[in-house]
Amino acid sequence: LICAKSVRSDSVKEYQGLLSPFDVRQGSFGGLLINAVTKSGTNAWHGTVYGDSRSQSLTRSQPYLLAYKSQHVSASVGGPLMKDKLFLFASGEVQKLDQPAGGSYLGAPDQFVTQSTIDAVNAAAAKYGLADGGTGEQIFKQNPNRNAFVRMDAYLPFSTRLVLRHNSASADNTIYG
Repeated sequence: LICAKSVRSDSVKEYQGLLSPFDVRQGSFGGLLINAVTKSGTNAWHGTVYGDSRSQSLTRSQPYLLAYKSQHVSASVGGPLMKDKLFLFASGEVQKLDQPAGGSYLGAPDQFVTQSTIDAVNAAAAKYGLADGGTGEQIFKQNPNRNAFVRMDAYLPFSTRLVLRHNSASADNTIYG
């Protein structure tokens, strides 16, 4: 159900898709509910490590194909802190993309902007207090993505279970237009 480019979440055990009408405890709306069930620690230590990388060197070289580089690393670990009582699960991932923004730039095969045009635009912008209108160099889009998940399960007396979870996500997807 997750269709993001090269994203892998080791913290998800399963996805549940509930089509309306469903249990009244799930909310008061029609449509579809997608629920992600997270993993937890067990009485045995377990973990995963995953990584991939893609780059322009894996494709044919053509002037219309933009150079890019994508790297992704994820890892998870889970296990008992106290056997049958207290469990820990943690996962994290880092994704980096280095791709030039679309459009012409100085030195591009399809260059249609000249240095004199850029200087004229910068001079006009300076009259309105805009100090830096750009240089005309190629701009690279870098969308760093970092995710972390930690879950603790404690089995307490009287058939009580305490679950503590923390989820952190940080991403930047700057759009150049």
